[in-house]
Amino acid sequence: MSARHPGAARECRADEPTLKVASDALRGILKAYGLEERLLGFRAAASWPELVGPTLAARSSVLDFQDGRLTVEARGASVMQELGLRRADLVRAFAERHGPGLVREIVLVPEGGSQAPGR
Repeated sequence: MSARHPGAARECRADEPTLKVASDALRGILKAYGLEERLLGFRAAASWPELVGPTLAARSSVLDFQDGRLTVEARGASVMQELGLRRADLVRAFAERHGPGLVREIVLVPEGGSQAPGR
């Protein structure tokens, strides 16, 4: 049975436990196929702009996350240098925000660099 509560963004449902079961099943599938860490890595990557600040965020972007390695494209030599100098601090910031060991390395590639995935 569904009941609508005033101001509710969605209907409250009597089968809410079913959603938890589905969520747990999806988490199990991701883990079984080795995709759980990758998903968590991309969630962590979404915090890149907050961690580097607006100026560096405007001149860099996350390209990939795999096996603890966050690949970031830097647009310009000065951005590459600044991010290179801050690399260890950024890894620590990711650990504080998203848990230790998720982002273990930050790989910087120049804009249009040959190490970028799919290029």
